[in-house]
Amino acid sequence: MNGQSIYLAAEHPNRFKFLPMDVIEIANETRVWAEQLYETEQNEDWSNGLCGLCAIASLELFRQLKKHGYEDIELVFLQNHVLISINDHYVDVTATQFDESLPTVCVSKDKLICPSWIEPSKFLQRLFFDDDNEFVDHLLYIGWCPNQLPV
Repeated sequence: MNGQSIYLAAEHPNRFKFLPMDVIEIANETRVWAEQLYETEQNEDWSNGLCGLCAIASLELFRQLKKHGYEDIELVFLQNHVLISINDHYVDVTATQFDESLPTVCVSKDKLICPSWIEPSKFLQRLFFDDDNEFVDHLLYIGWCPNQLPV
């Protein structure tokens, strides 16, 4: 883990105009939480770069942002990866599973990180959830790896 957080959206010089700074701070805190979970749990289904923790970390970020009063937020399920959408931005706290040289928190207005910068419409399955229980129910329904399920 490189422990460094960078807003990765160079094509948007006014990036914080649409995404409040505390969203980035909460995302950074969630990333640190996920790194600590990775270090303490030693789960065989997780690997470096937080591979296997995307659903767990994204749900934690979703819940933390909801606690801070954010409403325009969704969990984004993309076949085999999870991140969040807030204020028309994608926030990914586990993108390092695809490339450990990426920032620990990646934010973009119109592209996703996994497995490289691509448009969301390129995914065969793309689902958005604004309810954490429905999200977890979906993961259970599709048979998401039990050691990678959020609680």
